Amino acid sequence: MNASFGEWYRKAKIQPRNEDLVARTKAIEVFMKKVDEKKIAELVRRFVNLPSKDNDVMNGLTKELLAMDAAFQAENNDIEMQVLSGSALATLFEQPSTSADFAALLLISAAAQGFRKAPVVPDIVQLAREYLFNRSRTLRSIETRRKVVGANLDKLIESAKSAAATNSATQMQQPLEAVLKGLSETINNVATFTENAVQMLERADGVLLEESNVVWWVFGGFSRDVSTRFSELLPGFAAALAGKELADLTRIIPGHRAAPAYLDKQLEVHRNKKLTLNEFIEQISQEWIVKFKPAKDMLDLAPISFLLSSVADGLDARAAVQLAKKNLNVSSGAVDTFTIGLQMYTESLSLKAASRK
Repeated sequence: MNASFGEWYRKAKIQPRNEDLVARTKAIEVFMKKVDEKKIAELVRRFVNLPSKDNDVMNGLTKELLAMDAAFQAENNDIEMQVLSGSALATLFEQPSTSADFAALLLISAAAQGFRKAPVVPDIVQLAREYLFNRSRTLRSIETRRKVVGANLDKLIESAKSAAATNSATQMQQPLEAVLKGLSETINNVATFTENAVQMLERADGVLLEESNVVWWVFGGFSRDVSTRFSELLPGFAAALAGKELADLTRIIPGHRAAPAYLDKQLEVHRNKKLTLNEFIEQISQEWIVKFKPAKDMLDLAPISFLLSSVADGLDARAAVQLAKKNLNVSSGAVDTFTIGLQMYTESLSLKAASRK
């Protein structure tokens, strides 16, 4: 468990006892031994204080908490369960994995900075951001070429020659066996090296292709979806398109650590524009919205995608925003275009990650 576990409790205005923290830690460790997309999504929902879609998941966590501490308050404990859900997600960030990638993306998407009140423990959202930054750097690093190391065959062959000069089969056995073992070791090392080299080249090719595509996209300044300069689009539409298209160009999940810089550059003309959600939706092309078809099962964790999907399903902008306020607890304040673009990027990546699992 993260060393800040106790501090997270205190930030939620709960004063835990040491024995409570120990029991909660053990319960979370047992609960998180097996994770899947459904469990991660439910933990994220509880952490950001959204309605559950599968009560079995949270009931399972409560069961483990009671098993470790029979005095655990199982009802009327919303704040503590938010802390525990976030803490459970944080355990995934301790070890890089595709599950941790998905959890971090979905958590940041659902937290929706600028669109929703901050979670009870914002530190866990920051932890997810740091994980994604480091994970992106690791996945995009290109290893240096490794040397092939094998047996000293020249020396082994000389030993075999010396043994052969004795014209004795008994004396030939050990040197010949050493030569064959050396050949086998060298061949295996060459095969391993070749496989590693091919994998390294494939990864390097993917990294360079992604970066090349993104750089040309930023340099060109044109939307791939509507073939129009971002500078000529309305600010809200430009922000949504920039986030979505950058996600389309992202080949390596969980995304590029330079994504904020790319979006900032692409939205440079619109950088200082702030929009309410109503204004944002009204600026987006209806034709494009109809083509926008995100996965439906996690839209409550992706506020912008939820709005766009609601409009695509027939609601007008005002009704879609009211529905989002009611179901997702989003705020009605104005948000700058960069925040919209970055939120759209994170949502698109999290939904893409879900489809790959």
